[in-house]
Amino acid sequence: MTSTPNSAGFASSSPSTLRVPWLIALGVAFWFLAAMMVRFIGPFVFVEGSITLVLTFALTIPMAWAFFWLGKTLSGARGSDVLPAVSILTFVALCLDGIALTWFRELYGPTYAYGGPWIMWGAGLILMVALLRTQRRR
Repeated sequence: MTSTPNSAGFASSSPSTLRVPWLIALGVAFWFLAAMMVRFIGPFVFVEGSITLVLTFALTIPMAWAFFWLGKTLSGARGSDVLPAVSILTFVALCLDGIALTWFRELYGPTYAYGGPWIMWGAGLILMVALLRTQRRR
């Protein structure tokens, strides 16, 4: 089977449905959703020394699977396009999180010190899920 570059420049063995502008928009939306979760539920879950902090990080593991599936489904990525698609989406979210933590901490509210890193934790998990799913299919 030969691979040809798709519209995003990634190797693909089938016609690609990968759309970079759509992936960027999804990355923005996913980050904003997570940022608003930090802002509004953060004071209840991101409490130093509380079991809720540990539980929130632990519960992010299954959430990463859900966000992976949602990103894969909404982007229309299939086969070898999945890892690049999820990587673009997650890259955008991580960049926005870094910008917000540096210059716009008030967006996250008072729990930015735990909420911002929680977003990074979730993004890393989503990338790991994408990598594991891609490796499993080979």
